[in-house]
Amino acid sequence: MGKKQIIQGALLLSASNLLSRLLGFVYRITMTKAIGAEGMGLYQLIMPLYALSWTLTSAGLTTTLSHLTARELALGQKGNVKRILHLSLLLSLCLSVLVAAGLFFLAPFLSVQLLQDARAVHPLQIISCCIPMMALGSCMRGYFYGLQKHAVPAASQLLEQLVRLSAIFILSTAFSLAVPQQAVCAAAVGIVLGETASFLLTLLCLKTQPASPTAARFSRRHCLSLILSMAIPLSATRIFGSLLHTAENILIPQRLSLFSQSTNALADFGRLTGMAMPLRGAKGKLL
Repeated sequence: MGKKQIIQGALLLSASNLLSRLLGFVYRITMTKAIGAEGMGLYQLIMPLYALSWTLTSAGLTTTLSHLTARELALGQKGNVKRILHLSLLLSLCLSVLVAAGLFFLAPFLSVQLLQDARAVHPLQIISCCIPMMALGSCMRGYFYGLQKHAVPAASQLLEQLVRLSAIFILSTAFSLAVPQQAVCAAAVGIVLGETASFLLTLLCLKTQPASPTAARFSRRHCLSLILSMAIPLSATRIFGSLLHTAENILIPQRLSLFSQSTNALADFGRLTGMAMPLRGAKGKLL
């Protein structure tokens, strides 16, 4: 890859990341006005489980697919790239279906026993519906990163943010979102619509890729072993960090409720994480 392509790719990714963060910031402001502090607290309570689902189903696979795609293309092995892509998508699909089913059916238990708020049941079940699309879309974006076609992931992420923003704006205008549970369900619907739009756009771009006439030199067993040897360590590291973040978001409102000055711990939690924290800088993704 030439110096010009590297510079163009870096500029494109920087611009799309900046625009995506700006849209995420506007999304947070719009959602806060629509669902209120308590709704924001409930939303922030369930989002770590959503992030953990992404980590379990595609975090390691996305990075692995991007690395292996770039490596095999540099070696001229386009047939290997196709096999790596197909096996990675199959693994991600199997994992995401299992995680989505587990989250859907365990939502009552997780809400009452773990999150200690029964109102989180329906938002968790709604979010679980988009986990397979989220996982597959993330893996396909990793593939396009490996191809050095940065415009596809950039466009899909911007589309996701735009759909989320439009959904919460339309739903808050059409319906009364004064009840926190209904408000967070509306936000969850926006997440599902955003992930669906991003997945469909990425899938459409994948379908337009020219088929490789080169046969794969890697056997399926060798290819699977190669993918897992990279994806498992990467996933383990990110799962640990995601678990810590999930524990933090669960414990904070529970600890706040112990203080007599806190009349509504969940609302205080929503003000802290949903209103104040987005102003902290660019550390981490705005969800």
